[in-house]
Amino acid sequence: MSGETFTVGSLIFKDGVSEKIKMQILESLAEAIEVEVSDLHYNIYSGQWSFQSINWQSHIEKDGIENFLKNRKGFIKRFVCSLHYLTDPEQINYHEETKKKEE
Repeated sequence: MSGETFTVGSLIFKDGVSEKIKMQILESLAEAIEVEVSDLHYNIYSGQWSFQSINWQSHIEKDGIENFLKNRKGFIKRFVCSLHYLTDPEQINYHEETKKKEE
């Protein structure tokens, strides 16, 4: 399916999850939302991973994200993800026309 998708969200791991498992989960998340792992950002103050991405090549599916969560929710304290489909865009253009001087 083609289309454009804006994806935004965050993830917080449960306490005690090993760094190895965190990395595996982040790799799976990146695959599910079709980004690179380097596009996931960690906030040291909140302990949360966040992401936002506009994917112009494909239509990210809710099912793929739900499968990601289903298989890994034992390690996740909180996960939030919003998908916004950007199909059928509308465009408005305005350009002021210059008036010709009357002679």
